[in-house]
Amino acid sequence: MTLHPSPLGATFSRRAALGLAAGTATAALAGCHSATDTGNDIQSKIESPPPEVNLSGFPLVTKPTTLDFMTGTPAATANDWNTVASWQQYQKQTDVTVNWGPIPVDSIAEKRNLALSSGDYPGAVYGGRFTALDAGKYGEQGVFVTWNDLIDKYMPNLKALMQKYPQQLAKGMTYPDGSIYGCPNLQDPDFTALKIKYKLWIRTDWLDKLGLKTPTTVDDLTAYLRAVKAAMPNGKSTVPYGEIYGGSGIVSSLAGAFGFGNLGATQTFLDLDPDGKLRFFPICDGYHDLLVYVHQLYAERLIAQDVFSVDTTKFASDASKGNYGGLITMGPETAYGEVGKNYQVVPALTGPNGAKSWNYVYARLTNPANFVLTDHTEHPVVTARWMDYFYSDEGTKLFFMGVEGTSYQETANGVEYLPKIASPGNGQTLNQALKPYVTYMGGGYPGIVKAAYFHGDENSAQAVAGAKILEPDCIDDAMPSLLFTTDEQSKLNDLATDIEKYASESRDRFISGDLKIDDGWDGYVAQLQKMGLDDYMAIQDAAYQRYAGQ
Repeated sequence: MTLHPSPLGATFSRRAALGLAAGTATAALAGCHSATDTGNDIQSKIESPPPEVNLSGFPLVTKPTTLDFMTGTPAATANDWNTVASWQQYQKQTDVTVNWGPIPVDSIAEKRNLALSSGDYPGAVYGGRFTALDAGKYGEQGVFVTWNDLIDKYMPNLKALMQKYPQQLAKGMTYPDGSIYGCPNLQDPDFTALKIKYKLWIRTDWLDKLGLKTPTTVDDLTAYLRAVKAAMPNGKSTVPYGEIYGGSGIVSSLAGAFGFGNLGATQTFLDLDPDGKLRFFPICDGYHDLLVYVHQLYAERLIAQDVFSVDTTKFASDASKGNYGGLITMGPETAYGEVGKNYQVVPALTGPNGAKSWNYVYARLTNPANFVLTDHTEHPVVTARWMDYFYSDEGTKLFFMGVEGTSYQETANGVEYLPKIASPGNGQTLNQALKPYVTYMGGGYPGIVKAAYFHGDENSAQAVAGAKILEPDCIDDAMPSLLFTTDEQSKLNDLATDIEKYASESRDRFISGDLKIDDGWDGYVAQLQKMGLDDYMAIQDAAYQRYAGQ
């Protein structure tokens, strides 16, 4: 696959969008309101930073500076982030104070949209939960500043990652106009347990009790579930298989066994056909065959009958009692307690036609715009340098672990939380104990996630061991969300709403038997075509061709 050249050195279109000089300002004004005095002022500060800005090392400035943000704050974090040890430490390092402008994440979308529409917004938005579409839209309008020059000149850590991972990161951040409109969350491509986050697990002790071996084929899995139903090892409460994902979990887990989903789980409807062409996989033969298979499991009551409307609290309670013979989770022990130790991961299974691949894999780039600069920024270079630290190893350690001696210690086994956090007691959870020290709980942050410093469920010993079993059969890389022009997205919106909703609802109906697959499949495909599937795919393919460099 041919890659586009790195966007880092290409600055002309970005400068035009910002009104770099009088010669380009007129053209930029036609399509981008940021080509104003404000836009020119921002670009001039990027070209020639004020003298109080240090261009390398710490502190970032020669005199104390305050940055104004709007911040989506998860409930699991402290109310005032400037009281948190990691941010207090970073303030000392940088001589930069952040006015966070905290807004609960439950209302961040509404609040940020109101602020942007009114024109009353700060210089940056941290954890704003912008979609890729949002970032592209506001970027094309000139509300969001392009990062290309900032990355190229002042962000060596992010720039190095983009050069190291051009496909996973650089291309997934770069919009069709060549601009980068935000700083991403990147999951370290070497962090296998995060890439293979969700896994299919079954009871090891029940396998032994039933005299069965670990399944290696889809038929073996069926045999295990049938044996569980027949023996009822946990009495009347026994359920052969259950999940909280409405059936999508088992479909994603078995996609590779039925020969589809090879672009990974981030792409919920798209993959590549055997000829390497983009396709809408919910109408392919392998998907049809998988739905037939999963429906049979459901019809035999091998799948929980409430799977489409499960109460997640009840599910967790039942799982902690050991009621499920099989389930989908990151790691059963961290999710469901002591009984979770009895589960083992199911390896990639061989399907009825010999296919074998683990495709339940997420893209390393989770969001290209978890941190954005607006055209109201007064300190573009300081803000860029402030953010870049969190793409370094030391910055990642500070963000996830806090301050050495205060919240973590260096040991022979690596970096570990102090006992007061790792085993807090008094009924406290790990996340509650972390509140005074770090703010990553709840997600939505920019930066890079590394295995050495991330202590979530995905990185538990059980989850890591399970990922290693799946890794040999795992697809090489999952594709991130595609990026569209404003015009493409405008056309795609209505098409996607109807097509994707219909495909998802039909999947559930086929599995439950509410829609008979033998009688209803052709009508299902025909209905998707009537909804404009060809137009939908033409837009998706144009975006894919840009991403793939074809």
